[in-house]
Formats: sequence, C-alpha cells, structure tokens
Amino acid sequence: MELDSKNLCDKNGRLNFHEGMFFQDPIINSNLSKRNLLRRKKWNYWTINNDKYFFTIALANFDYSGLIFAYLIDLDNNKIIEKNFLVPFGKGICLKSHVDDDIVYEGKNLNIKIINSSDKTKIELFINNFCENNCLMGYFNIYNKDVESLNIVVPWSKKKYTYACKQSALKCEGALSIGNDYIKFEKGESYGSQDFGRGVWKRNIKWNWITCSTTIMDKKHLGINLGAHWTDGSGITENGIILDGKAYQIEEDVEFKYDNDDFMKPWTIKSQSNDINLVFVPIRIRESNMNFGIIKSHFNQLFGKLRGSIKINGLVINIDEALSLCEEHIAKW
Repeated sequence: MELDSKNLCDKNGRLNFHEGMFFQDPIINSNLSKRNLLRRKKWNYWTINNDKYFFTIALANFDYSGLIFAYLIDLDNNKIIEKNFLVPFGKGICLKSHVDDDIVYEGKNLNIKIINSSDKTKIELFINNFCENNCLMGYFNIYNKDVESLNIVVPWSKKKYTYACKQSALKCEGALSIGNDYIKFEKGESYGSQDFGRGVWKRNIKWNWITCSTTIMDKKHLGINLGAHWTDGSGITENGIILDGKAYQIEEDVEFKYDNDDFMKPWTIKSQSNDINLVFVPIRIRESNMNFGIIKSHFNQLFGKLRGSIKINGLVINIDEALSLCEEHIAKW
C-alpha cells in the first residue's frame, strides 16, 4: 500500500509539526537538513530473538562519528559475544530518510546488507574475527507485510526533535554461523524488531526502554514498547503495543523503578493508573561506558523475563516469562 509521505522538517531544518504526533504506519520522511550538521542522530537497530538467543546488528551515524556493532546473547550459557566498529565521521554509513530504505555497508572487516521488499526485510552480514578468530556469517528474513508499527514525532522544540519508528513481533527466520557453531532461528519460534531513529537531539539525554516480542496464550503475536524520560515535556510518549499486527498507542507515562547500585535486581514498570503493571527479572547484563570529553555515554542493557499485565482498550493482556530487553542510557552527545 502506498502511503503519503510527510517531511519531518523544512528546508531550514526546522520541525514541520507543532505537536507530538503518533502514526500507525511509517509515513515520515526524515529529511534532516545539513544545517544541523554534527547535531543529527541516525540509527537502525535490529534485534532477532528466540527463546535462547538475542542477536543484534545496529548501525548509527552521528555526523562526527559512526558506530556499527553486533552482539549475540546466549542465555542458556550466560554468554555475550560482541564486536564494535567505530567509524570516523560515519564514513560509508549511509542511513537514509525512510524506514524502508535499503542499507549497504562494505568495510575491510565487515559487510552488511539490509534490503527491503514489499513483504519482508532481508539481512545479510559478514564480520571478520567476531569471536576467537572466527568470522560471523548470518542471514535473516523478517516478514512485515500488513504489520503496523509505532511511529512518533517528538518535538522538544522547532530546532530539537526526532522521529522514531518501533517495529516488533515480526515473524522471522534465519541463521548465524560462528566458526563451526551454527544457530538456527526457526520461523514460528523467532521474532524480529527494529528501533529506527532520525533526529536533531538535545545535548543531554536519559532514557529507560523495554522491548519485547512474544506469543501470548491464545497464540497471538505481541510486541511491547515502553519508555521513559526522553520524551518528557514533548506531549507524546513512545509507549504502545503491537498485537497481531495492529499498533495501539498508550498515551500514559510509565515509570521504571530499579536499583541503580544493582541493575540485576528486579525492575518494576508501571503506569499511574496501573493499566501497565509489569516486573522485569534480569538474567544477563551488557554494560558500556564511554568518555571522550565532549561525548559521554553510560549504558546498562539487560536481558531477562517479563511478567505482569497491560490493559488497553478494555482488553487485559497477561504476560508470563516473556524474553525482553530493558535498558538505562544516560548520554551527553
């Protein structure tokens, strides 16, 4: 289905919208202006999971720097394998303006192709020396035909703003090979999700975020996306669910409560009305701290099980031991 596209900003780099906006389809053309050079933030963050593994491949371009990273979380063996590539000035990381635009990156030690068609996204990747001198090879088909998404325009001001598209609970199949190890992601047992972001960000930012793709008891496909802090004061939240391909906005704020001295203790995620009432129990943590003077980042990302309930439009959705990703990120960028 062809959708009318809406430009995010005008030719001078000022936001085209007067208030926070929500859409169920990715109709935004993120035409970020060069007038905002060095303040622009772009990323495509893909996660594939089944009940044993999380795999992520992400590309980001911040004008002054680029970052490509991949990691594999083996929950049964409590193991993380990770590879990061810092790319000066984001050279070669061409992240275009629309969710459906293709991405091709070819480097000395890695090749990534993310190709979109009418019914699926195909990911192919090669990373040299991913683990113990073994290369990583992978492919995935992620099926997104007739599946809605959570799309928001966040207006901090006319000069500071962002667009985000959250896709989750997408049916997926594929495989990874690392040396002699082969990991199969079976269709019907695996999900794909994407966090797509394009914007002109504030200098200091904090967010909490949880994303989950799971199957609930009546065999429906459920995607959960909840966040806090970063949209404060904008009149919009990123909160919502995708249930059997239909996206539902949650306008209410949520609060993440957790122990800053021990991120591995259970987290609670609740709304004031208690329509969102969740507990996240971490299994594994991934930490990252960067300090380059003018650029600082403190990042704690956890993988674990989610339980509780979400009430939306009179429907109560019960979640039981659903594999999820939850994080805290504090940055000066």
